Amino acid sequence: MWLFAFSSLASLEAFPLFAMASISQGGLGFDEARIGIVQTIGGCVFVFGQYAAFSTATSNFGVMKAIRFSTFGRIFLVILFPLGLYFSNPTDSECDVQTDIYTINSNSSLKCIRGKNWYQLGYLGLVTGIISILGSIFMGCSTIGVNACLMDASQRASMNGLQSMVASIGRGLGPIVAGYLVAATMKSGTISASASAWVVYGVLMVIESITHVSTRVIPDYSICSNAK
Repeated sequence: MWLFAFSSLASLEAFPLFAMASISQGGLGFDEARIGIVQTIGGCVFVFGQYAAFSTATSNFGVMKAIRFSTFGRIFLVILFPLGLYFSNPTDSECDVQTDIYTINSNSSLKCIRGKNWYQLGYLGLVTGIISILGSIFMGCSTIGVNACLMDASQRASMNGLQSMVASIGRGLGPIVAGYLVAATMKSGTISASASAWVVYGVLMVIESITHVSTRVIPDYSICSNAK
């Protein structure tokens, strides 16, 4: 649980840092508005897709296979973030009222915000949403499996508290590692801009792979005597 919480938070916290990093450093060069749009799209994907994905995964694969499926899927989704660099950005002449957001500047005239590519924002939002759905599948199935293996129902509160405490350790370490990872690769200049994003998400992919491997040693909860 703590390892998944660690890898999950590291991946989630790395994206805003990667998105806000300048293009010259290998980032997306996003402002707060664009990051907000991506996360809004990701949230909508999660809200509308989480229930169907969770019920489908648990009914077709069972609890343990759903856990392993979720961690396995995250390995390949994480490495899709750097592909967002390869979407072309529109120029001033391509900006129009149908495709771009307009604001009122100090002269009360409409100003087109350059560089907004809705395909890029939609792609990144979709990846973010699917990763969040897989994380929800893992957390839900983990709770089901742990509670099913407790012989005494009175122990469930203590076990859930212990589970949350252990997970909080990973949640605390994840953003720290993500921050240092992005700073060491994209801010220091030791790695070329064209490769820095791939290095960041390559490391995160390795962490996600370790998380998936760790699920292989978890016994199937169905062996528990009180498994439903």
